Amino acid sequence: MEKRFLLLQYYNSSKKVVFSGALTLNLVSENIRAKFRITSFTAKYWDKDVEDFVDLEESSIEDLQEDRVIKVRVFPNPNAEVAGVTMVTTLNQEREHREPPRDEVQPSSGMLVEVQQVKMETDAPRTSEEAPPNSQGCMTPADDGRLESAHELPNRKPWPKTYVFPSAACPRSLLQKLETQEPLEKRDISLLKDILYKDASLYEGGLYPSVERYSLLVDTILSTFPYLAKQGEDMPLHLVRVYWREKLKQKWGNERKVRDRDRPEVQARTRKRKSEPSEEPASKRVNLTWGLANFLPPPLPSEDSESIEAHVDWLQREFKKTAPCMPKVYLKMNLTFPERRRNVITQGLGVGDLLLKYPWLHQREQLLTEFSRLEPNTACQNMDDLLMDGFSKYHDSITRLAKGRKMPRFQRDFYEEMLLLRIDSQRKYSSQCAAVLGLGTLFKEKMEKVVKVKDTPDGEMAIQLIALDKISTTSSGAFQVHLEGHLVFVGDTFMQAVAGLMAAIYTFNLAYPKECEKTFLFIQKIVLRLADDEQVDKRIVSVLAQIQKERNNSK
Repeated sequence: MEKRFLLLQYYNSSKKVVFSGALTLNLVSENIRAKFRITSFTAKYWDKDVEDFVDLEESSIEDLQEDRVIKVRVFPNPNAEVAGVTMVTTLNQEREHREPPRDEVQPSSGMLVEVQQVKMETDAPRTSEEAPPNSQGCMTPADDGRLESAHELPNRKPWPKTYVFPSAACPRSLLQKLETQEPLEKRDISLLKDILYKDASLYEGGLYPSVERYSLLVDTILSTFPYLAKQGEDMPLHLVRVYWREKLKQKWGNERKVRDRDRPEVQARTRKRKSEPSEEPASKRVNLTWGLANFLPPPLPSEDSESIEAHVDWLQREFKKTAPCMPKVYLKMNLTFPERRRNVITQGLGVGDLLLKYPWLHQREQLLTEFSRLEPNTACQNMDDLLMDGFSKYHDSITRLAKGRKMPRFQRDFYEEMLLLRIDSQRKYSSQCAAVLGLGTLFKEKMEKVVKVKDTPDGEMAIQLIALDKISTTSSGAFQVHLEGHLVFVGDTFMQAVAGLMAAIYTFNLAYPKECEKTFLFIQKIVLRLADDEQVDKRIVSVLAQIQKERNNSK
């Protein structure tokens, strides 16, 4: 069985634990207690997705099972005893503990290890051997300006009218990188967030910034160092702002959980959140995440109910002919479009009923035309062109990032087939197919629930794309798209099937499948550049930043 490694860091001490098999929470906690002789602690692991240390919890163990190296940092709980001596933290120790060396590997992600705390004798008299809390060279957690165990800071500064980036607090190495506009590494970004947190939390409201203040902090970063706004040549400015805002919000949340959890204001908000139940059960919440939902054009002045009924009857009869008049089909589909949208939006007509009434929607070409009738706010209205052009920028980077990660068997087989291709056009097309599947891998979504190879439709899934042979197949009718249990259309290639599926989702006003919701949102917002009023999900921004970095590194 393959060896795996657990790297434990506790202040300046690092311990390597070799193990095999599954990782468990008990394995981590027992090794921490054995290696460092502490009984009460908090652990955080390195999360590749957010590029920072986050709390190690039981629920995150599954995400770590594929990682060969798991990096964990250990923090003592306030007043925890180590080998019978009260732990006193110095500022230098904490800084060294928080900043990973540049040459270290940054493996996986984290959880909160909860160990039963031993009773501390806080009321016992201090002996002469114990260091007083304010002795020279030492500093208790409450004295370092970040952790207040009993009282709020008495004189918190008012928030300034113009917030200025605290350059004086920057290490010389980081400041030099920022001034010379060098790309920031993960360690640099982590240090930059730490500097902002230490400074901003000293102001009134700095511990819980409002949306406006988060935006103010982002503006400060981007105005002081404008080159940071250019995360990638194709990354819009509003996504760059979302990227930095989510980085700061995640930083603030983590610090409040660990270093500042004893502050009265943090405890008060934590109690409030626990006492206020959610307005609606999570199982009943539905996220309607499409870009063209509820588009309802006005009826045409030339048409009434009788003429619409006549058009529908003609379309149904013409569909049965072996040589239909296609120009007239397109004309009557245009004339009945407003009524068709009313059937979907107002009457809630399902996929089966709509296909029965308008059988021409079984054709992929008609679905693509229906997408253009929806008047999308895109560069062009041809779904095939939008999809191919959009993925042409990202497919190589997505494919490289997805390799080596956990993925379904059919996807791994397809990646292996790509290595045998020698013709440039075949390699480019295969890389675009691999990018669609790779997005599911980067978002850690269950792509196999939506895309099936040599399998039958799953009755429980509303949206499915089925490859009758392999993903790389290019032959007549090699792919099927099923919606709500109905075979909607067949396609000759995988990318044709994906383009038709996206058009069908908007045509029938369907929600993205929850198993691959982030993948479909990425295709909508980044690949197709189909904007809507919904806020950009932070996971999409994070994955886009990884892709942009990979693109820049490959140039």
